[in-house]
Amino acid sequence: MKEIAKVIFDIVQRPADLVARYGGEEFAVILSNRHTWCCSHCTKNLLCYAETGNSHRKITS
Repeated sequence: MKEIAKVIFDIVQRPADLVARYGGEEFAVILSNRHTWCCSHCTKNLLCYAETGNSHRKITS
């Protein structure tokens, strides 16, 4: 779980965003004040990691 949390924090990476674990294996990600394309790209990276164990690249906007 710590490795997964680290990857999520690395992908999300902005202090204004929120990553939280709830329940057993669930995470919530709130992307605050981001452009739609950025949210979409971040979501694709998270899904890619969930499916393959690899993420693309970090989002900075």
